Amino acid sequence: MLKEIIASTFLDTCDIYRFQDRVEDNITKMSPVKLYANVPCKLSQSGMSYTAKLADVKQSNLGILNKRQKIFFMPDVDIQSGDKLKLHRYQYKTLDFYAGEVFHYPSHVEVKVTISEKM
Repeated sequence: MLKEIIASTFLDTCDIYRFQDRVEDNITKMSPVKLYANVPCKLSQSGMSYTAKLADVKQSNLGILNKRQKIFFMPDVDIQSGDKLKLHRYQYKTLDFYAGEVFHYPSHVEVKVTISEKM
């Protein structure tokens, strides 16, 4: 029952890519390969923190905004640290992440993520 309640909040979908060896022109390269498409999930922000850099403070009021984000999946989803995740948010926005620590629970999988500048 708890799994169904959690799954009802999964309004996002995610494509999961894993780095695998591929041979191109007799050269082995690590390339992301799409393993799964449109996997139901939920992006969550667990908080934000603002860190000012001393060099920036002297010249201006610039700093770094750190977001702590997680993505939740059903417990049977195969996801590993280092996977690339292309998250489709409410079917109108796409965000790219890298999977960090993965926590498996009986009701769900929780993945800490960092945003990727380039997919």
